[in-house]
Amino acid sequence: MDSIKIQETYSKFSQPDVGDDPLAYYRELTENLKLLHSTISSSFENFEDLLSSYLKVGTKIFQLETGIVSNIKGNIYEVIAVDSELPIENGAQLELETTYCRDVYHSQKTIAFPNVGADNILCQHPCYQSTNLESYISAPIWVDGEIFGTINFSSMKKKDRMFSTDQKDIIDLMAKNVGDFITKAKRTDQLMKAHQKINFFIGTVAHDLRNPLGAMDSYVELLQEADSLDEVQGHLPQLQQCTQNALKMVNELLPLMSMKSGTFTITPTRFALKNLLEGDAGLFHSRLDEKNLELVFNLPTSLTVCADADKLSRAFQNLISNAIKFSNPGGKIVIDHKILSGRVEISVADSGVGIPKEVIPKLFDESSSISTKGTGGEAGTGLGLPYVAEILKAHNSEIRVESEEGVGTTFRFDLAA
Repeated sequence: MDSIKIQETYSKFSQPDVGDDPLAYYRELTENLKLLHSTISSSFENFEDLLSSYLKVGTKIFQLETGIVSNIKGNIYEVIAVDSELPIENGAQLELETTYCRDVYHSQKTIAFPNVGADNILCQHPCYQSTNLESYISAPIWVDGEIFGTINFSSMKKKDRMFSTDQKDIIDLMAKNVGDFITKAKRTDQLMKAHQKINFFIGTVAHDLRNPLGAMDSYVELLQEADSLDEVQGHLPQLQQCTQNALKMVNELLPLMSMKSGTFTITPTRFALKNLLEGDAGLFHSRLDEKNLELVFNLPTSLTVCADADKLSRAFQNLISNAIKFSNPGGKIVIDHKILSGRVEISVADSGVGIPKEVIPKLFDESSSISTKGTGGEAGTGLGLPYVAEILKAHNSEIRVESEEGVGTTFRFDLAA
């Protein structure tokens, strides 16, 4: 069926129609607006109550016995709320193309018609062919700039006159309010989750800080009780290690808190990737020497990427540090690349102990806080890899991992070239 002809046919039913008695029409309109105002001004504890109230009011205003709020995903039309005597259940799914809502979705406009069977074109619609729905009015529900679904009212009976412009304005207002409610609920849910994660981070790190801070306190007491300079110097390396561990935890927590609170931003620039990594390599010389590890950059000096250099540097520092931590002495850590269409894939591979399969899905979940000691007994917070994942997410990238126990691990991600 020609969709252009369908749209032209819909337009015939979009003209205002006050009927033969304008006074009765406006009296009815006034009552409908009062009813709508009463509903809109009400407070609802949850989404289900709001939808139920809107559908009950809508069936009265439009004098149609069935009201539905739908969610549209791809070609699937799902009923998420319904008010009807017909056997329609919440959660029912249909192919979008078999519903009148497909035309609302594709046109992104409110559509209404009072008598489908009387029109030679509309009566060929798949929905009419399968359900014989005669009258229908529907408006798109917008959420974050996209159509979430529709609010629609229908009947097996034809209406004796066309839907008026005022009625279309009413259903538009209902759709807008439903969309606003969904948007606010999403924002609230996001803020609640961010707040919960921040509290979790604080609790986790506060707990983990007890060990290094407690050890620092013990070493300070030993220093105070020391009888000689040699004894003092003997305790300093351990005190320094405790200080570094505590500082590392704080440095990993603060960026994650920034990301989850919505204050994290990136400033992309174009730069040579190898130059950035070689500049950071000095941070790892002592740790590489301790395990006799080789850090290799298989990157041409001409390779450039478009990213936030500072944030990307932190991501690489975490990945390299992680590779050192789980590498066996005498191994090799290789940072390599592959040119893709408009992007470049980066890999960070080690020949270390590998990661158990059941642990891999939890690596980038900060709420899991997985922390495993390294091959040299190195401790960690479990927040480093979630931090890396968030940095790459901000760069429209996703980190992937391949690992085999006893063989090694490779992390991959891509960046704008």
